[in-house]
Amino acid sequence: MQQAEQQNDKKGSVLLLTLIITMIILTSSVVLGTLIISSLRRSQDETVSMSAFYATASTVEQALYAIRKEKTVPKSIERDTCNPPFPANSFPGIDNAGCHVKVDSIKNQRLYQSIKKNQTLEYELIDSDGITAEADVDNIKIYCRYDNAWMDVTLIPISYVASGNQWKPKPEDTKKYLFPCYDFLGSSYPITGLNPTYSYRVVLRALYADTSSVDLVAFNGTNEVGVGGKFTVRAWADYSAFSRQEIKVEMKGISTISSLFDNVLYSEQAIVKDILPGTT
Repeated sequence: MQQAEQQNDKKGSVLLLTLIITMIILTSSVVLGTLIISSLRRSQDETVSMSAFYATASTVEQALYAIRKEKTVPKSIERDTCNPPFPANSFPGIDNAGCHVKVDSIKNQRLYQSIKKNQTLEYELIDSDGITAEADVDNIKIYCRYDNAWMDVTLIPISYVASGNQWKPKPEDTKKYLFPCYDFLGSSYPITGLNPTYSYRVVLRALYADTSSVDLVAFNGTNEVGVGGKFTVRAWADYSAFSRQEIKVEMKGISTISSLFDNVLYSEQAIVKDILPGTT
């Protein structure tokens, strides 16, 4: 009787041990399977993410080429397709409708600057968004600040000659102005009588002392006109419902019909590559 009980206990222990071992094996299999699936998903996400990045890089480079070399109007390069169109499945996870290009003006921002005594600062009144030679400006306000400093202003009109695709300065229409700066923020000097069919180069020179808080604001009548500023070219490719690859390039706004100037990268540091949540 006692021997039979010992045998039953032994069988029960073996059965329990077998169940424990089986549970460990099953648990390990589940964990290993989960890790493998997670790794495969991560690998797929990385592949699609890389595809999105290269699709974005190609798209933004094509956009820059169109602006800088082909003189394309910046606003006209906006699109919601990859450029150039990619063959089917060339970028896994990205289709031609997943790429986007957007041009955003960042004009009219107040960038107060300083001018050292006898040094100059230049502004260009041009149509930086289009292909016209008309800045559409008929008056400007120049701001400066510092007691005992004076501002010497040279206003040089530039007209466009279509036959030679050239900008031609009009020295006979060049005008000069002289006005004092005051030691309080917000003092300005108005200059009227500009021809809205011209573009202009405005040269400011600080006399007698350094000056600060220098700015130029252009108007047509009482409406502020954004000219000669900067703009950004943003390209992105969506690779999931919640993420995307984006490249943003900030460019100096120069008229696209100009043979004297050209669209150039504003700075190397202005190229930003980010993964941003969501889509727009």
